Amino acid sequence: MVGPESFSLDMTELAEVLDRYPELKAQTEIVSLLNLLAVSKQGLRQILEQYGVTVPEEIKERISRGVLPGHPAYEDYLDAVAHSLEVKAVGEALRQKIHEFLS
Repeated sequence: MVGPESFSLDMTELAEVLDRYPELKAQTEIVSLLNLLAVSKQGLRQILEQYGVTVPEEIKERISRGVLPGHPAYEDYLDAVAHSLEVKAVGEALRQKIHEFLS
């Protein structure tokens, strides 16, 4: 039986393997983007649910009205904005990568 310790690639070797198999490389990139998208969406969802809002700007608006204290709400607002921007950017990169893969 072959255990995981008997099959190991460093990053350089992995890159070389992926370069030899473009379809595998594209699939790996798609899976990586899907993972990043899921992590970013989860981070955004957690912050929005914590404050009972649907968009990050509602957190900032509640801080401005004095409904929420500036700390830690403003830091959470900034994190939510960062997650939101990442979701959009990764979503676009994913759409492009899938289009390339299917073409």
